[in-house]
Amino acid sequence: MFIDGVDFEFCYRMKKSEMNILRINEVVLNHEIGNITVRRFLGLKVIVKNHSAFRKYYIAKNIIYMARKRKSCFLIVRGLLQEIKLIGIVLLYENDRRLKLKRITQGMVDGFKEEINEW
Repeated sequence: MFIDGVDFEFCYRMKKSEMNILRINEVVLNHEIGNITVRRFLGLKVIVKNHSAFRKYYIAKNIIYMARKRKSCFLIVRGLLQEIKLIGIVLLYENDRRLKLKRITQGMVDGFKEEINEW
């Protein structure tokens, strides 16, 4: 995996290996998540993250890949719903719509096609 979901995948492997995961609130890792703006849609707050098309590809791919790896139909459906929501946000509020939609779609396809690595 690359970029998004790496931390979740690592924790998944640790749990699967019956290792403990410790949370230490004093340790912080700052990272950029885009250029966040807040918009309104039908009275609801919509968080627009404005990730690059490159990053949107990996978000889409890794959500589907991890759901498949965990063999969970529920997580696959939830991942698809997340991607539909992301597509809506891109269509309504973001720039470079065509490229971002292309990358999201390709990420979803690749998430379903990629061979599951069980490590």
